[in-house]
Amino acid sequence: MKGLIYDMQRFAIHDGPGIRTLVYMKGCPLKCLWCSSPQTQKPFSEILHIEMNCKKCGRCVEVCSNNAITISDKDGVKIDRELCTSCGDCVETCFNQALKLVGNNITVDELFQEVNKDAPFFRRSNGGITVGGGEPTMQHEFVTAFLKKCKKIYINTAIETCGYVKWKYLKELLNYVDLVYFDIKHMDPQVHKELTGVSNGLILENAEKVSILRPIIIRIPLIPGCNDSDENVIATANFAKKLGDNLQRIELLPYHKFGMQTYRQLDREYKLKEVEPPSDEFMERLKKLIEEKANLGWFDEFFGPREDVDFCLVISILNGPSSYGSRIRLEGRTKIYSILGAWRIDWLGWGSPKFTPSVVGTVVHEFGHSYCNPLVDKHMDDLRPFGEKYFPRVEEKMKSQAYGNWQTMMRESLVRACEVRYAMANDGEKQAERIADYHIGRGFHWTKELSELLGHYEKQRERYETLDTFMPEIVTLFQNYDGP
Repeated sequence: MKGLIYDMQRFAIHDGPGIRTLVYMKGCPLKCLWCSSPQTQKPFSEILHIEMNCKKCGRCVEVCSNNAITISDKDGVKIDRELCTSCGDCVETCFNQALKLVGNNITVDELFQEVNKDAPFFRRSNGGITVGGGEPTMQHEFVTAFLKKCKKIYINTAIETCGYVKWKYLKELLNYVDLVYFDIKHMDPQVHKELTGVSNGLILENAEKVSILRPIIIRIPLIPGCNDSDENVIATANFAKKLGDNLQRIELLPYHKFGMQTYRQLDREYKLKEVEPPSDEFMERLKKLIEEKANLGWFDEFFGPREDVDFCLVISILNGPSSYGSRIRLEGRTKIYSILGAWRIDWLGWGSPKFTPSVVGTVVHEFGHSYCNPLVDKHMDDLRPFGEKYFPRVEEKMKSQAYGNWQTMMRESLVRACEVRYAMANDGEKQAERIADYHIGRGFHWTKELSELLGHYEKQRERYETLDTFMPEIVTLFQNYDGP
């Protein structure tokens, strides 16, 4: 089996965790007006004509057996794209590198052997492979076979997709994917069709399905005058918000003109040449527009009021994507920390971490540890029978999340159930259910029962002033639990 790739890029750090090798497939079902990689759109090889390197020597004209290349004093070298078969003869004879063949056929084994050369970098940085394009799902059989081979030796995998593909193909591919970057161009189906050539119904449907199965990052390319209105950005953010706990973040990708010269090299017209990239101030305003602030007042409402607490948010740039919650007592105050790992740096690569609205869930989770851990630790002996009984049943899933013992499992259990109650109070029942289902899928099978019990606590606050006073009820639930 062979696939058609456009290029490979090593030592990438913007398209997934760690150091990565990017594989760009050729061919895309969309025709976005702003596409910065027009050389990846068509599902066959093409010839780029780099005019600044051309000496108009005429060698390419002589070797072209299809008479697809002409030369004149007025127009210089011209390629008839209808006649050109992209055989590559003209490229081989061009000493000045004015012609370039884009699109190489390669077998699964050949591609795997090439990317596996970078395995030492993957292991040291927790990196891996990201397949983009073009659109990788246009060659779903090849990409599925390639990523399956990568997963056999435990390489982390990611794809970048526009989502315009039959679900059965995407679902099969997801069996070998750890992370999905998912583009959403516009929320209005008619405008989406005008901008990209297709409607967005299938795309949004697939985004919802993907978010159930895999971690997903929504990307919004912001094109001035096309999709950068407040209404569209808010609509996209609201849609993304419904994708549940698998939504890692939303990324705003500012428009740029880097691909304009490639259009000329392919003898195509770039239709947005008058559009200017958005300013930094505009990007910051839109970022603030969609970001939600965590409702920190909820902690006092739920756990019981405390006047000695200071919330501290820390951005850690040295511990990768891992996040933590901790607390210290200092000068008569309790300082609780939500320490956020740096999932992504700014798109220009200057090294500043980037965060988007989905980070709110992580902030709440990590702050929650400072409230929940002391309560669980206080009753750990009573929780021991449950923990020792159930931890072996879910040990593999727990250890995959760095939870190495039953005590950590118990602390996480309460934090995650509280996270569901936070969502119920701030985001609605549907979102709370999605978060609960997510945690159940991560091995915390008792999340719904515990969350429902916390709901009874919320209704009986005249009896239970704080969650501390309600903890015996939580212990009883675990002592009587007889689920999976």
